[in-house]
Amino acid sequence: MRKVPRSTALAAGALASLAIACPDREVKRIDPEPQGEHYKEIPVGQNRDVDILFVIDNSSSMSGEQTSLKTNFPAFINVLESIEGGLPNVHIGVVTSDVGVNGYDFGNCQGEGDDGFLISSPQAGNTCTAPSGTFIRDVKRADGTRDRNYPAGKLAETFGCIAEVGDDGCGFEKHLEAMRRALDGRNKEFHRKNAYLAVIFLADEDDCSVTEQGGIIFDYDEQIDNVSSTLGPYDSFRCTEFGVVCDDGLIERTTKTYGTCVPRKEDDLAKQLVAHPQEYVTFLKNLKGTGSSDDNKIIIANIVGNPDKLKVLTNDKGRPKLEPSCQSTNGKADPAHRLDWFRKQFQKNTFVSICNSDLTDALTEIAELLKRAIDDPCIEGAVNTTDAQPNQPGLQINCEVADVKFSGTDEEDQKQLPRCPMQDENTPVPSTDASNPPRPCWYVKAEPTKCASKPSQLALIVDRNGAEPEDGTSIIMRCATVGE
Repeated sequence: MRKVPRSTALAAGALASLAIACPDREVKRIDPEPQGEHYKEIPVGQNRDVDILFVIDNSSSMSGEQTSLKTNFPAFINVLESIEGGLPNVHIGVVTSDVGVNGYDFGNCQGEGDDGFLISSPQAGNTCTAPSGTFIRDVKRADGTRDRNYPAGKLAETFGCIAEVGDDGCGFEKHLEAMRRALDGRNKEFHRKNAYLAVIFLADEDDCSVTEQGGIIFDYDEQIDNVSSTLGPYDSFRCTEFGVVCDDGLIERTTKTYGTCVPRKEDDLAKQLVAHPQEYVTFLKNLKGTGSSDDNKIIIANIVGNPDKLKVLTNDKGRPKLEPSCQSTNGKADPAHRLDWFRKQFQKNTFVSICNSDLTDALTEIAELLKRAIDDPCIEGAVNTTDAQPNQPGLQINCEVADVKFSGTDEEDQKQLPRCPMQDENTPVPSTDASNPPRPCWYVKAEPTKCASKPSQLALIVDRNGAEPEDGTSIIMRCATVGE
């Protein structure tokens, strides 16, 4: 280990030092001449805490989707385990969309439902093993061992045990309200103030969270359960009628196709009934202390119905219903315009259709979003991408890479990492131990999708041959840049 000043530069004659990164290869002169240095620091052992909340619709049509979530969850975990340093310190919780109907009990909608409490036991008749607590915990201890409240090697199985929440919940789904209750403190120790927070919604209907006075839409009265009454027929169409507005105007109870739709704000109604999602956006941002725009610790993912159309149909009795926006072997789903608007209010967000018959790609995409939030390897500066050794496999750009401890302090120590010998442009030569070829080592690879917004579209990869870095380690990269 050696101490290296943070201000070390590559330009103005310092390029010779780049040969240190690959002592067994000559680094050739680059044309055009480098104009400066791109510096990037990637925390490896810092703030690896991630709280992941799944809000799962448990209404009568969700059995197939829950099974698919359970079956394909290993793909989600595989991506998280590929983060530099291995699986982050995760809390994983599950909450249902059933939080009652404001005292207007009817059918499966009774009391406060699950009231935002995390699901911590299997459904009746299921003999699987749930975590020994209200959520799954897998956190690295100071001595390097893992603190788990489930059997080692059984993370996916344990998640599946609590993710199959059943399909006997309330048909008026309050996804956003369930999220708020789950995070408002009633689930002790789940939410960690400084952790990243990922909220993942799995639902085949849109949100129906209401205002304090809006609970009246859940009131069942046989005399007014008809098309001409003020609230209309007693079903979840009320949530769309009073919760969504389109560029064609308010939703009507007749057959009609609408264009762009967004959450409905307070208008000419005497009282606002369905709550605008903005109050839940504000709640999350205040929870994480991120202010109005800097929400880098929040990740929102929707596995819901496609929000690209809204069409109202009527049956032979004139009762309105929504035409599904998509369907698959798992079932069908209504458009989720309110949930779509909600997730777009955060910088880190994604949507995947719940109508994918296989949710593997959906969960992989969401996990990749989480990975990028925690472990962003993209090279951001206008680095010189000229291949200094075109006769060798892989792209050889002029960089120095080091593991650093105590970054930014007088005790800062750096350990220079060698460049990985490559067998092709994306694959380093395999290592049988830490010294043959040397590990850890580094290389760069093209990531046109992951790094689409970066000038070079390159990512820095550190191959540690399965070993974990020391606690508190960061990766420091310095690469030669070129002028415009």
